[in-house]
Amino acid sequence: MSLGYWLGGDPADDSHIPDWVYEYERCEVCDKADIRTQFYDFSEYDIDVCDCVECESCGELKEFEDFCNVAEICDSCFDIEDEKYQKERMEKTLARANERI
Repeated sequence: MSLGYWLGGDPADDSHIPDWVYEYERCEVCDKADIRTQFYDFSEYDIDVCDCVECESCGELKEFEDFCNVAEICDSCFDIEDEKYQKERMEKTLARANERI
């Protein structure tokens, strides 16, 4: 016995889908749904959401993958801070060596 219709409604009929699903604010960095400004249930419609983080050092919004070394600052800032630290360490080592001479 065939019912002749789809039990879940007409698959081509999208009238039950809210308008925001087609037009929502996107993150300028990753182009995913920006959840900082919108409070929709994106997971219900299988929409990828932004996971970008603001770097505490430079203040730029960057993708979460750019924070693999230290959670508070992005990799670029971490590299700059590490370079400064290494330079200061070398200067202190040279200063101690010069004191011995």
